[in-house]
Amino acid sequence: MVEVKTDLRIESIQLELHIQAVNRIDRELINHTREALHRWIITGRDGFIYERKGEIVGYGYVGSSSGPFAVLDENDFPAVLAHAESLMAQRAADFGAETPLINTKAVQ
Repeated sequence: MVEVKTDLRIESIQLELHIQAVNRIDRELINHTREALHRWIITGRDGFIYERKGEIVGYGYVGSSSGPFAVLDENDFPAVLAHAESLMAQRAADFGAETPLINTKAVQ
């Protein structure tokens, strides 16, 4: 198990409850929403939200094919990916995620 010190609170996503926050994050990061994609992904992967001081600041999905992961602060990637990797290790499963090389925090 990999642990990275963080002040993030990690909870299971409840899409009906969290979809507005997920859409807000997508809008901020990629300039559009992907609600249909989120509704499809959640059918085959475990979803998580990442919260700081009562505000949802990211989300991610973990499963046989993990991702996407999105965080408003790139410095949260180490903790988010460590959580996902540890979860898959507990399941005795491989973990991998794709990321553009420009995302240096995730690549590290």
